[in-house]
This record gives sequence, C-alpha cells and structure tokens, in this order.
Amino acid sequence: MNIFKKIYPPDVRRVYFFGVTSLVTFILSTSSFASLPEKVQLYDVHEITLFGPTSGTLDNPTVQVDLATMWRHESGQPVYKIYGFWDGDGKGKPSGNVFKVRFCPTKVGKWTLVKTTSNKQELNGQKEGHSVICIWSSNKGFWQVDKDGAEGRWYKRSDGSHPYIVGNTMYSFLSEYDDKGPTGGNIADDIGRNSHYFNKVRFSITGDRYPHPEEKPFLDDSGKPTENGNFSHRPNPVWFYHRVD
Repeated sequence: MNIFKKIYPPDVRRVYFFGVTSLVTFILSTSSFASLPEKVQLYDVHEITLFGPTSGTLDNPTVQVDLATMWRHESGQPVYKIYGFWDGDGKGKPSGNVFKVRFCPTKVGKWTLVKTTSNKQELNGQKEGHSVICIWSSNKGFWQVDKDGAEGRWYKRSDGSHPYIVGNTMYSFLSEYDDKGPTGGNIADDIGRNSHYFNKVRFSITGDRYPHPEEKPFLDDSGKPTENGNFSHRPNPVWFYHRVD
C-alpha cells in the first residue's frame, strides 16, 4: 500500500513534491559542483583572461603595463611567476583592454593563482584564488639543456627523453607571398598537411624574404603596421591573432 497516497490528499502531495523539487534544485545550483576547477593536462597550456586599461595603436602596453601572476602547487612547491600580455580586444582588433596569461602546469595536482600584480590598478588582484587540477598526460614537456650529455650540447625534454628532431622548411609561409606575389595557399592548409608527419611549428616573425604587403607583426610609433624588428616591443594584435593563436 502507498502510505503517502493514503495520508496526504492530492493537493497536498502536489505542494509537497513541488517544495522538495525546488529545494533539490536550489541545493544543486548553489553547490560546488558548478565551480569545480578545470582539469588541465600535464605540460598543457591553461589560459586566463584579465581586463585592464584600454590601449590602442598609438599606445605601448607591452612597455607601459606590467602584469605578473604567481602560481603555486598545492604541495607548496614549485611556485612560478608567469607574466601576462596585452591582446587587444581578444578577438584580433588592434585596440582593447584584454590581457592574457598562459600557465603550463609541471606537476600533477591542484595549482592556484595566488597573486596578481600590476602597475595598473585595474589588473591588481584579478583572478586571485583561481585554480586548476593538473592531470597526468603523455606530453613530454619543455626542451631543456642536458648538462650530463655531450658536455651540455644535447637537449632533452622534461620527462628525460631525447626526441630525434626532423622537420620541413616552408619559406614565408606566414605571409603566403613569394617573389611573384600571393602563393595561393593559406597557413591553415600548410600546417594541416604537415601535421600528418610533424607535430610542432617553429617560426620567425622577422626577416621574412617576401613579407605580406599590408599585414605586419609590429606597430611603429605612428601606429602603422611594420615588419621592422626595431618595433618588436609593439606587437600588432591583428597579425598575431590570425597567425599565432
């Protein structure tokens, strides 16, 4: 026999169930389940976004704005100081108030952003307390000098391995221009086709033999795009957004 049906009339049962359902919904919506730290693989990149003073093409936020974050492992060590960078509006525009910090965990466990410091009040303290959970992965980690091998002339990865380096050379692939003009290709296709054989891209943003006639990696003092390396302290967010990110 259903005792609940016997004791409570239909109207009371409806009110009771409505109350229980609302209570459960409230508990779930306000519980920690909604704010569990993001999981990040070992030696992968975790990016956070901060908002600071607005800068444009005539400003120089790379020099004018100091931004540093401190990340600590739950065991107390290691602690890393990671600098942030200006990223325009975060969507490839040359003006905005978006700053990014990219952190790479080197140890499994919980990592917390314990301090954010800047010479700009808008950025001070942002995201402090933000945490991620680093989980194990097969990523090999950073390139390091192997001081024990070949008198320091050998390189290894963080996991101690010594990968054999082989690759392909693509001249001026970032500009997609040669001495005759546009090549007809695009960066995504270049990288996609090579990814069947190679899994890393290294490139130079200066000294391009056939630079793009309009899109440049830097901004000169007048805010005009340029490939002149003397202005490398003034990166052009438009160029980097379409090519690097």
